[in-house]
Amino acid sequence: MAYYAGKNASITIGGVLYPMDTWSLDDTAETVDVTNFTTNGEIALIAGVTGGTMSTSGPYAGLTPTVGATGLIIFDVGGGGGAATRRIILTSVKKNTAVKDKATLELSGSITAV
Repeated sequence: MAYYAGKNASITIGGVLYPMDTWSLDDTAETVDVTNFTTNGEIALIAGVTGGTMSTSGPYAGLTPTVGATGLIIFDVGGGGGAATRRIILTSVKKNTAVKDKATLELSGSITAV
């Protein structure tokens, strides 16, 4: 089994590589209950609607995506770990700054089909 270090990860939003230092992708699927008389008293579930959320943060480098914008985001683990591509609608874009620290950009969004 291979393990991967976060130092090789990257995130690309709409073709732009952002200098983020953390990202998280949470893929989810709803379940549909299809229990019936032939399931022998056991619950029977099938996969329903899929979706999920994402979040990322890192140093602010002057590039700011627009809240409400949609686009393809590539979540790359790096080091041969493969990449996941999702269409995301950005639901939150937050810039932070402090006198004694770097300015940061935090983004979150939801997976969307359109």
